[in-house]
Amino acid sequence: MEVIIIITVLLLILATLYFLGQQQKKKIKKAIETHIKEISQNPENDDAYEKLLEAWKPKYLLIKEIKKYYLQVLKLCQTHSSKAKIWRLARELAENQLIILNKKYKISFDKQQEEKIFKLLKTNLFNEINNREIRSDIVLMFYLIGEIQPSETKNMYDMALKMLEENPNSKEMKTLALDLGRLHYCVNRGTNTLSLYDEQAIQNDIITRMDSN
Repeated sequence: MEVIIIITVLLLILATLYFLGQQQKKKIKKAIETHIKEISQNPENDDAYEKLLEAWKPKYLLIKEIKKYYLQVLKLCQTHSSKAKIWRLARELAENQLIILNKKYKISFDKQQEEKIFKLLKTNLFNEINNREIRSDIVLMFYLIGEIQPSETKNMYDMALKMLEENPNSKEMKTLALDLGRLHYCVNRGTNTLSLYDEQAIQNDIITRMDSN
């Protein structure tokens, strides 16, 4: 009889914990959806940004839910591509939350999603070359999101070098070429660490293009 009582109590405790967990999950999902909507309606609403970062608690969400909400944030970046604070939000979510889960749960977007994300980041990177803050966030996001192919980073690096060749006195073009050169060599080697040889090769590419005119 005592064993039955103990088992019953344990089952009640587990059921209660499950119920509370589900309620917490619903609360978090509602908060995330609310704050994403608030930002979409008013991208100048700083309070909504802070509340979204606070509400974003991946341990209470399914992986597919995290990806769904993150893609919604990236859509905000696409809609308001010149808003630095939206790109900063996307970068912070990727850096502080998504990448942690990626290491733990092996999160990855499907091929079609990755292609859309890459196109979005690439397009806005070159559109916002003169906005240092946005450019820096986007370059970092290339490291944090999805699997980028060396051929893709090589294409961007070549584009940046070509633009530098056409504008050899532009500090922004030089910085872009440097950033994308480092990205390409990291992706090509499958590591986030560059060798001295890599750095020298990038510098040589940049100097050659700047001196070509």
